Amino acid sequence: MTFKPRNFHKSFVGPGFSHSGTVYACSGNNLTLGLRRIIGKRVDEELLLGNQRRMEHNELVTNFIDVIVSRTKRIVDDTPTDSIIKYAMAPHAKRKMRMNALKNLDELHAVAKYEKWCIEVLGKSKVYEFAKPGKRPRFIGDFGSEAALVGGYLVEHIKEAMTEPVTIGSFDIVFIKSPKLIILDEVFRTVHQNRRNIIYYHSDDVIGSIILDGVHHTFEMDISSCDCSNQGPIFRSVDKLLRLPGYEHVADAFANYSNLGVKLKDPWKKEKTIHLKQPADGVIEYSGTRLTTVLNNMAIVFICAGIEIIKEEMQGLLSPQDILLVGANLAGYEVTLLVDPPMERLTFLKHNACYGVDGEIWAVQNLGVILRAVGQCDNDFPGSGCVETRGNEFNSSVLLGCQWMGDHVLHDALKDCFFKRTPRVKPRWRNDYVDKTGRYAPRIDTYSLCRRYGVTISQMEELCDYILHSGPGDLIRTRCSDAIFLIDYGL
Repeated sequence: MTFKPRNFHKSFVGPGFSHSGTVYACSGNNLTLGLRRIIGKRVDEELLLGNQRRMEHNELVTNFIDVIVSRTKRIVDDTPTDSIIKYAMAPHAKRKMRMNALKNLDELHAVAKYEKWCIEVLGKSKVYEFAKPGKRPRFIGDFGSEAALVGGYLVEHIKEAMTEPVTIGSFDIVFIKSPKLIILDEVFRTVHQNRRNIIYYHSDDVIGSIILDGVHHTFEMDISSCDCSNQGPIFRSVDKLLRLPGYEHVADAFANYSNLGVKLKDPWKKEKTIHLKQPADGVIEYSGTRLTTVLNNMAIVFICAGIEIIKEEMQGLLSPQDILLVGANLAGYEVTLLVDPPMERLTFLKHNACYGVDGEIWAVQNLGVILRAVGQCDNDFPGSGCVETRGNEFNSSVLLGCQWMGDHVLHDALKDCFFKRTPRVKPRWRNDYVDKTGRYAPRIDTYSLCRRYGVTISQMEELCDYILHSGPGDLIRTRCSDAIFLIDYGL
């Protein structure tokens, strides 16, 4: 079965799993909804923006900026032109696009002339992802491959500088650049076992622990309406990170960010375009740009500074949840929180902690990621010939890609379901294994896995039985699968 909105479709062969996720069509209405998502105002916008402006000049924030600038200067050791060439030629999925952009810049002699490569933003709606019902689609700002290339090298080094711990008051904050399991193991063990004030973050995804009145509390935090919450103070703070000797053209291009117009193309009539001006009194954060992660990282720094201030002033008077909420408000943000849940419930970068059969804490990929991935793919299944065979081979390949993400009963059922139908795809699986990073991971305890989703072992076994006895075209829905999608995606 194939569903075909314009320019994009999903193919389903099954067995797959039923959920209420929405896939957005490429339409003018969705462009409008996405634009509203990034220019919307919060209920207490004036109060929160005033708090954000005051936090911009707080000593805790300015000290953080000084530390990152100092580290970045030590990392960046090439001239801008040499650094861009190295960045473009490095092995990467987008290497071809970067090399074409490098050629264009060379022809324009425009590496340091941002007005030639940072001209206009092409607005797009993201139509490929599943979204919560009723949630507005993401609005992507495409600045062009030349702009991504010129700014990308410096942004990568700023991120690298953030990966080392930085002290903000009593907190250590650490940026996690990529979801490597050997790193996430340490993240979850530190949060749950070490009695210290620490925050791990990646963009607007936050997990941490805080000591209040001698009691250890764990928490997960997410910024509400993050796209439209980052205002001038955040952009000015990031501008300071970019303004390094020899790289002023990157900072100047970023400062010119708010002066760029936005071009929207009618999805049904490509020749029809609309040009919009950005608001004179503010700036807009687009999804999918090279700077999105750094902007959101700076928002977490503001929030951490706010929490530190409230913790010192109100400890013993407010609950842990209120200290975190008021601290975020003091920094100019509204957040959603999960404080002191069961260990397995905390989520970071689509992973959670579970106990292995050895009694140790291990990072495990959320089950919802796997269930949502199998049974369907974007556009057509790879290859040619029988759709059922191609679909089974695709699903088996998806499982091979997840083989290091946790060995447990659900993986066993999915392996038995797909690999027996696809002899050309050979499973490489053991109960106890060492992945390519040298990480040893034992079998995951089933009770610990079930505790995350609030289901019983018998309900988990029911889902596994349905998988084992399913066939092509089957769409599975059980109490356990519903719980998995609810916890992992809110579906």
